[in-house]
Amino acid sequence: WGPYPSFSVGNTPYIKLLYSIDEGIDGGYVAVGSNQPLSDTIKLLIIKVDENGDSLWVKEYPNSTGLIINKLNESYIICGERSISKTDKLGNRFAYYVLDSTESNERVSDMKLLLPNRFVYSTNTFQSGNITSRILLSDSSNNIIRTKNFIFSNYVFLRGAEICANSDIIFMGEAALHDTSSKSLMYAFRTDTLFNIPPIGVIGITQIGSQIPHS
Repeated sequence: WGPYPSFSVGNTPYIKLLYSIDEGIDGGYVAVGSNQPLSDTIKLLIIKVDENGDSLWVKEYPNSTGLIINKLNESYIICGERSISKTDKLGNRFAYYVLDSTESNERVSDMKLLLPNRFVYSTNTFQSGNITSRILLSDSSNNIIRTKNFIFSNYVFLRGAEICANSDIIFMGEAALHDTSSKSLMYAFRTDTLFNIPPIGVIGITQIGSQIPHS
């Protein structure tokens, strides 16, 4: 998404970043991110620490990144920019696949578990100075079930998604208008599991008194 800081240990420069953390299945915390020595390809980085922050184990896997981590039973589901990795509770990867539905310049900003076999994604595509946001629903085998694009005036940039108690989904991000103010707006919308959004407008009028104004 932009320039990253560069670090070096001895004579080996690298870029190491952590993006997401969750409570571990068997205690402690698990953080995911990426590690890329400048002379090598990017790797998925998974770090397990105890309650004191002391490292318990570190795992790396090639050709992937870790942006979001979710727990599913005794497994971790890790979403990268365009990929999904599944590991056991010790960080051993047993499944990996690429989101073939996304374009080469489309990046996942968030992923949430809707049901044990349903995943919701929010993505953003950068092309020719334009940003297009999209939401996707897939099954546990990466088959895309549903997609929907979102356009708001100048642009929409989705950053997160949350699942409601009734399985509705709230997507959040920022947007900008087609004007000269260059202001960014907080942007959020709520959908059902079919990605339907109720029409915006008056949802009800209740008379609470007998004094009715003339105008």
